[in-house]
Amino acid sequence: MATTPKVTLGDGSTVELTRKEGVPDNLWSDVVKFVKENDAAVSKNPAILKLLSERPQHAATLMQFTNDSSAMKNFMHSAVLATSISEAGKQDKMKELAEDPELKPMCDDIKQHGPDALKKYIKNGKLMRKVSQKVGGINPEMLKQLAKIEDTGVSLHDAAKKGDLSKIQEFLKSRKDVDVRDLKGVTPLGYAVACDHLSAVKMLIEAKANLDDVDSVGNSAVHFAAGYGRVKVLEHLLARGAQASKVNQMGMTALAAAQQNQHAAVINILQRHGAK
Repeated sequence: MATTPKVTLGDGSTVELTRKEGVPDNLWSDVVKFVKENDAAVSKNPAILKLLSERPQHAATLMQFTNDSSAMKNFMHSAVLATSISEAGKQDKMKELAEDPELKPMCDDIKQHGPDALKKYIKNGKLMRKVSQKVGGINPEMLKQLAKIEDTGVSLHDAAKKGDLSKIQEFLKSRKDVDVRDLKGVTPLGYAVACDHLSAVKMLIEAKANLDDVDSVGNSAVHFAAGYGRVKVLEHLLARGAQASKVNQMGMTALAAAQQNQHAAVINILQRHGAK
């Protein structure tokens, strides 16, 4: 018998998450953990709750994408498209899909092991899109779900890239690590600087973001500002005490990055601050 417990999110709101009979405690623990740690995305995107209720085994995969919003969105897209495969089965279109040599192994697997076999293929966006085309495209409701996924920020990195102050604030209120790195090794501050969002930079600094270490190769926020030619951001970083002459793992300083990219205004600012 299924149960529908309520899960309390970081902002105090609650969401309902259906736990099917037979779902083991350790698997359900992963589901609840993912929902709590990604409350902003979950509260705005019920498709995630629906997916986890129907396929709790996907929680482990989604947890791998927590700091990679693009990967998570691609996964969610594939999950929505996979629904069309299940619906195709109900409409007796699996035979038509199986006529395609590329899709036949998947169809045979689903026929033998049921819809749960989809978890092997759900991360293959190209395959899912081909299936969708074969069964007549995506219905309007699925299109709405896909659009909502695309519009929903799923990480602090997303918000920093967009300069979305309200979402940054939401994430920070839920006690997210301000220096969390995505799969590329970049922190939210690194993205805010690169995208020239001064207000977002200020907000992240106020939240104690590390100014001198914003990626996995030893670059500082000043490196990013110098490399991208972000004059106002650079001036603010230096005013807040960021190191002007830090050397990254490649042996390059911010001044060298600015010179390499021929950012004259940035070079002048760094030189005025004694950068080497």
